[in-house]
Amino acid sequence: MWKRILYFVFVLFAIEMGLFLAALPWTSLWERNILGSLFPAFRPVLLSNYFRGALTGLGLIDIWIGVSNLWNSRENLARMGKEEQAAPAARHAGEGEMASMPPGRKP
Repeated sequence: MWKRILYFVFVLFAIEMGLFLAALPWTSLWERNILGSLFPAFRPVLLSNYFRGALTGLGLIDIWIGVSNLWNSRENLARMGKEEQAAPAARHAGEGEMASMPPGRKP
């Protein structure tokens, strides 16, 4: 259950971060960035169209990751369900093996 919730939180986070990175460098808010005030030598880099484009590209990659995970969510969630079902069986099988070992012997 928690894995599914965290999965969708990750998808929403990736899409939100992607939108943030893709749009923010081109707004007036970016020009008033605190990093430009704290490090004046870094300001020309922050305002460079190349740097802004790199951040936009990173944002588009984040959006693509989120959308592709959302698109494949049925398969990924089915795989998680199978792993959750197999985990208790493997855990119990491991306990049985440990119980059948002679004392003092480690696997």
